[in-house]
Amino acid sequence: FLSGLLGVIMTFVIVSRLLNTNSAHVALLIVMAAAFLDSSSSFCEIIHLKYYESNGYGWYFMDALSSHFEAMCDALVSLVLLAIAAGWTMPSDVVHTSGVGVTQTWMQSLVSGLRNPAHAVATFDKAGILGAAIIVTHLILAQWGRIYNDEFDSYHDFEHLPGRILMTLRILLGLIMVAAAIQTKSSGCSTSLRHFYTSLSIVGTIWFQGLPLITWMCSWAVPYYLRHPSIETYGAICQSVSIILLAWLFVTSNSTSFHKASRVKEEKDGGDLFTDSLSHSSTTTLHQKQKPTTFLSLGGKAKIRLD
Repeated sequence: FLSGLLGVIMTFVIVSRLLNTNSAHVALLIVMAAAFLDSSSSFCEIIHLKYYESNGYGWYFMDALSSHFEAMCDALVSLVLLAIAAGWTMPSDVVHTSGVGVTQTWMQSLVSGLRNPAHAVATFDKAGILGAAIIVTHLILAQWGRIYNDEFDSYHDFEHLPGRILMTLRILLGLIMVAAAIQTKSSGCSTSLRHFYTSLSIVGTIWFQGLPLITWMCSWAVPYYLRHPSIETYGAICQSVSIILLAWLFVTSNSTSFHKASRVKEEKDGGDLFTDSLSHSSTTTLHQKQKPTTFLSLGGKAKIRLD
């Protein structure tokens, strides 16, 4: 229940920031949700196994719930990795964006949308559609996989079509993440930030491509009765490590060049970073009208930052 403990820690961090600075970044809420979903998935599967020991077929509802919690956790981690690789939480003068009227390729447009998820969701552009598709696809595949094996969660399985689709999806998302990181690195950020995005590409590639690789290897190199336990063990370890790394990325401060520049750092009264304030003051009225909302008010002074 490491993920559950991490979720509790993230809850305290969020409450502390809301009390002390009147603001918290939405990235913290997403990582907290991913941690609780991962923990809930394990908890539901344990209940299913306890019932399986006593009645021989378990509790279908709990096993299905475990599958969907795990699928949602996968989707959230994927979305956060894609957004961070695209430059999310970076001030506009640290990771430069294309100006108004500049023609962009399809990939550049997608990365620009991932860089500002709140605007992508509000306008439902390419990045918003991709995000919705990732969540819906994971949920559909989780349930679809259950028609092949209704006793144990097997939606990572290469033995059926939904499992193969999921593995293909992870490979494609991993490639998009690397492309996004490369574009962000070439957008004029500092050398230290370029090193950070290189490291992020490596870690993200391990997360996205590791499970398809392990699943493929287990499909021919591991005896059938050990195949599912091996995949589940690797998946659980990989998921927990990824959530811990994301928590470290958003909670600690001044550890890396990312922490020093990121908007996730604590800002008194929810104010913008100084670098953003400079760029905002020189923005034209037209651009100000086009600028999306960067926070969600919780009533009073408390707000959730979306930028």
